[in-house]
Amino acid sequence: MFNFPPTIKDSSIKRVMKLSPGSVCLVLVKNTRRVDWEFVGEFTVKNIAVVKGEEFSKYASRALETPNAPFPKPGERTVIIEFENLVKYERLVKLGECTDIIVKNKLLSKQAIKGFKLLTPDKAPRIINGVRSKARYKLVQPTTVSLPQ
Repeated sequence: MFNFPPTIKDSSIKRVMKLSPGSVCLVLVKNTRRVDWEFVGEFTVKNIAVVKGEEFSKYASRALETPNAPFPKPGERTVIIEFENLVKYERLVKLGECTDIIVKNKLLSKQAIKGFKLLTPDKAPRIINGVRSKARYKLVQPTTVSLPQ
C-alpha cells in the first residue's frame, strides 16, 4: 500500500483519484542530479481511496511511515493506493536515458516531474512501454488453462 501525506492538497487528491483498478504506476526514485533519477519498477493499482485518520489503522500494517508521508492523525485524511504486481526492474532506467520518449512535444527526460504525475490515457502507453523497453521488462500475461467439464 502507498499512502500520501495528510497535507495532500485537494487538487492533488482529484488527480490521484483519477487512477482506477488496473492503472499502472511507474516508480521513479530521485537522486541528487536529475539525470540520475531512476525508474526502478512499477505496480498496478488494486484500489484507491480517501481515508480518514480514524480509519487508517486498518491499513497501517501494510504501509510504511516516512517523514515525507506520516500516517494521518484523527481528524486528518490521506489518500491510499493499494497495489498488486509490484515489479522491480532488472535494469534500472535513468531519467537522463529517456531522450527518445516524447510527451507533448517534449522529451520525457526534460518533463517537469514533482511528486505524483498523472499520465493521460493517450500518453501513458508510450511512456510506460518506452521505460519498460529500456528496463528490458516484458509483461508476462497469465496463461489460461481449459479444465475438463
